Amino acid sequence: MDLIKLLPIFVLLVFIAGCAQEGAEEIETPEDVEAPEENETPGETAPPETAPEGEGLVLDITFSKETYAVGEEVEGDYVVENYGEAFEGIVAYKVEREGFDKTSSSYIGTTIAEFTPGMMLSAVEIDENGYYGTTDSFPYPGTYIYSITVYDCADVEAEFGHCEMFDLDKDEVAEKVAPVGEVSKSIQVVESS
Repeated sequence: MDLIKLLPIFVLLVFIAGCAQEGAEEIETPEDVEAPEENETPGETAPPETAPEGEGLVLDITFSKETYAVGEEVEGDYVVENYGEAFEGIVAYKVEREGFDKTSSSYIGTTIAEFTPGMMLSAVEIDENGYYGTTDSFPYPGTYIYSITVYDCADVEAEFGHCEMFDLDKDEVAEKVAPVGEVSKSIQVVESS
């Protein structure tokens, strides 16, 4: 038989042998697997220590520190966790600068489930002329107030007949619908030294 005809078969056998060896990883035995915590389903992680007993919506705003200097990079997150039944909702994220009328806000329609993704927190540029967008650091000193508000779409629909974000006046929703959860946190931004 010709060696050139055998070469593709040899390459195929080497490939199959390599795949079989990769797939033969160590299999965990029952002794290797840690037992789940009480009230924890295997394969899931336990809720954080701040989670309420039983059901509940946990909202938090985390910063790497309480005071930032002008120009210093901001690190933080909005946290939305639900330990009750999942529901369709609206999550409103808002940032305002004390003493100024303009705010930064975004509204997201989503299913509020156990591990609903929050958002990374950003610094904002707000001055007497308005809101200019998000940045990595604050350009001005002052007190900045971050907030998360969650509305249940069932409550929004009861008031407005629908829960379509683009057809809703956000101020009217805030005025007429009671939130199912809200939290706010202030940070200080000082002149850099």
